[in-house]
Amino acid sequence: MHSELSRSLQENPGTELSKILTDQVCQVLNETFLKELEAQELKLEVLGFTYPQELLLIASLSNKSGDSLSSNFFASCDLPANCKQEMMLTFFKKSIDALGHCLDNYFATADWNEYFDSWQELAVGKVAFQVKSNRENIKQTLLADQILRSSQLATF
Repeated sequence: MHSELSRSLQENPGTELSKILTDQVCQVLNETFLKELEAQELKLEVLGFTYPQELLLIASLSNKSGDSLSSNFFASCDLPANCKQEMMLTFFKKSIDALGHCLDNYFATADWNEYFDSWQELAVGKVAFQVKSNRENIKQTLLADQILRSSQLATF
């Protein structure tokens, strides 16, 4: 089963990062981009997933009224086999920096509309990331993945 959010073929749907952790990332990004978010009346949400060899963070911007599609920014990096907690924390912090880079670009141009739904490389320090942006509804994608997984299980 391939998760539509992951950059590579995955055997499992991944493990969603805890809400406490993603809320903390969201708080950091909200504080960093407070002026821009308020000026454009946007809200920011963050999702995160780990796979056996991948860490994925997603920042979604939408208007506060919720009547428009989100702008999503993905930051993904490879995890080494048997990744230790300290190394995972380093990758996680660099993922926040990668999302910050994407958001810097977004807010730097008044009418930003440069979505790239194919993965592109971005180096943050010595860590290689793959980033992309799109306007898909992430929550619907997750729901579709869940329905597909449950229907595949029902056929066995």
